[in-house]
Amino acid sequence: GTIPETFLSQLAWPYLTLLNLDLSSNRLTGPVPSGLFAYSMPQMSSFSVALSFNALSGNIDPIFAATGFSPSVLKTFSATLSVNDFTGSLPVNWLTAQGASLNAFTLHLSSNNLTGSIPSGFLSRIGFAKLTQLSVYLDRNQLSGDLPSDLLQLSDTLTAPNIPSVSRTAISMIGNPLNGTIPSNLFTYYNWTSVITFSMVATNSLLTGNLPATLGNNEPII
Repeated sequence: GTIPETFLSQLAWPYLTLLNLDLSSNRLTGPVPSGLFAYSMPQMSSFSVALSFNALSGNIDPIFAATGFSPSVLKTFSATLSVNDFTGSLPVNWLTAQGASLNAFTLHLSSNNLTGSIPSGFLSRIGFAKLTQLSVYLDRNQLSGDLPSDLLQLSDTLTAPNIPSVSRTAISMIGNPLNGTIPSNLFTYYNWTSVITFSMVATNSLLTGNLPATLGNNEPII
């Protein structure tokens, strides 16, 4: 069946500090209602939603567009929406300027029907400042175009102390028809001072050109 618009409407959203909703591996169909998470959540510190392995469809952009987190309270955010039939382009308005206190950010959008390019500011618009763990999976969609040069710019400002020092990063774009050259400054805006593990995978794409000459020889930017 479908997810009703009023499914979560009775929750006391202004007072919730943690949400863990897992509806994965069911037979849910149709779009996710645009108002499902459109609430003010001033005390929410940990937010996790998993809807993978269903047959959900429709434009992915409205799902978290109207969430109202407090930038000083939200610590962890996880949205796992892989293996559905979502369409449209990558969301550019999820959590805008709401990530100042985020420690961990996880976004799984693999195996959908997302199209268009990876937009400039895709991650920096969230406004990370304290992030330590980043996981973004975009595998097996129909994303095309160039990689944005600011893909690894995780803050909307390049001055300390606003640049997060991320210890574990995983970004995967396997099996998309990405094309164009790899930007020479792709790794310039990433803070390498505390890195423990770093993974960026874009196999089975159409990227061309040379790897950045500075790859593996990056100095801290602060």
